[in-house]
Amino acid sequence: MRFLSAFLLATSAFAADTVVFWEEAFPAIETQPVARATLEAALPSPVFKGLADLRQPAALDGAGLLVLPYGSALPVEAWPAIHAYLEAGGNLLVLGGRPLFVPVMQAGGRFVPARPQNTYSRQLGLLHSYETPQTDFARFAWDDRVAFLPAVEVQARRVFVGNGAGLGYLLDRRGRRIAGPVTELDRSGGRAVFLNFEPAPGYWSSAGGLALIRAAARYALRGAEWLHLELASATLAEGETPQAVVQLKGHRPLAGTVRLELLADARVLETKEVPCAGDALSEPVVFRASLAPGLYSIRATYIDGEPREIYQTGFWVRDPKLLVSGERLRAAAGGYFTGDEQLGVADPEAG
Repeated sequence: MRFLSAFLLATSAFAADTVVFWEEAFPAIETQPVARATLEAALPSPVFKGLADLRQPAALDGAGLLVLPYGSALPVEAWPAIHAYLEAGGNLLVLGGRPLFVPVMQAGGRFVPARPQNTYSRQLGLLHSYETPQTDFARFAWDDRVAFLPAVEVQARRVFVGNGAGLGYLLDRRGRRIAGPVTELDRSGGRAVFLNFEPAPGYWSSAGGLALIRAAARYALRGAEWLHLELASATLAEGETPQAVVQLKGHRPLAGTVRLELLADARVLETKEVPCAGDALSEPVVFRASLAPGLYSIRATYIDGEPREIYQTGFWVRDPKLLVSGERLRAAAGGYFTGDEQLGVADPEAG
């Protein structure tokens, strides 16, 4: 019975309608046009609604996710309904461009874009967005906290930054992060996922584009969730045991478990399981492993049918030999010295 209840709770969000704003003549700005057939293939149970539908105050009642597939273009006449939905904890997915940055109005039987601005995006806390200057993209990788998402290929011509927290990054050939084309914003109990880039022509209908839309929609549908580990101490003496408080909050009652792994590099030394229930979790955890001096980490994974969030932090076990080794630091008038070399700290008494 408990398994059935958890299953129904975990799947209820995915059963709600995915509402797609759709107008054949609506402009795609700072993105590539996406075909309706692509959205039908990538999204769970999509319901397509036009501007006249979204002008209605109750247009988004019961929607699990709202999808805006026109990049930076925002149907400004539908903004009151969209904003009310988001403030009430609704979820959002924007395909391409800079989210909500170009208001588009209907005038004289056609859609007319205004100048780019943050009038509407700032109401969600998105104040600025600009194009990243680097374009030597080699490959895409998810952030460690969502490493469970499926591998996808991202073909970006331009990437816009400044829109939420990074979910996935484009790396250069040396593996360095140079742009974040996939970001998220959790607020008011809802989750917004932004695909902040202009793709190559045909990308949205490619295997990579379909996989990215599918993964982004599924992640957005989960709504806001917050997983955190609070360590009792960032450094330990030999013989002390690591202790932490695992904290989890969601927009609906919790189910599943949080798995905690004590790691030395990639090797798992000890595992703990914390069951989740109620509206929030705050549970102390004590590991028993005897640890030699060195660097360790603790990885928390929230699992509710499948992995949903990951949080990782670390601590040192102090080595007394290292603490007493090296050159001595001594103080003298006019600044600090190490050995015979002054470190260049200004004397506050000097004129």
